[in-house]
Amino acid sequence: MCNLYSLNKKRDAVARFFRVSHNRAAAFEPASAIFPRHIAPVVRQSADGERELVTMSWGFMLVQQKGRAPRPVTNVRDDTILISLFWKPSFEQRRCLVPASSFCEPNGDVKPATWHWFAVRGDEDRPLFAFPGIWKRYRGPLKKDGPTVEIDCSL
Repeated sequence: MCNLYSLNKKRDAVARFFRVSHNRAAAFEPASAIFPRHIAPVVRQSADGERELVTMSWGFMLVQQKGRAPRPVTNVRDDTILISLFWKPSFEQRRCLVPASSFCEPNGDVKPATWHWFAVRGDEDRPLFAFPGIWKRYRGPLKKDGPTVEIDCSL
C-alpha cells in the first residue's frame, strides 16, 4: 500500500457505495491527502456481522525499541503476512476495505521528489474504489513517553 492516498467522497456516498446503513456510518470529511497517522474511514464487519463504516488511524503502530516512539507501518509483504506474529492475526481475523479516490507514489529517484497520482477511470472524476486492508487495536503511546492510548489502526 502507498503512504499517501485521498478520499474525495462524502460520508453518504461512501456508505451507499459499500451498502452500509446510515446508523452504522461514522462522520468524516473528504480528504485530499491521507498520510500515515491520519484518521480516515474504513469499512469492516461489526461484531453482529453487519458492515460498518468507522474511522481509524492509517498505519499499524510498530514499537521497535522500548522507550522509543512507535512508527506507523503502511506496507506488509505477502511472504510474511501468514507467518509473522505481528501480521497474521489481523490477516486471519480482521480484514477491511479502505475507501479511496486516488493514491500517490513517488516518481523513481528524482531529486527533489516528484509524485504521481493514480485513480480509477470512470464517468466521474476520481471515482470511489477500495484497497483491501487489515486492522488491529493498538494500545500504547503514540509519542515517546506519551500517555497510553487505545486506537484502531488500519493498513
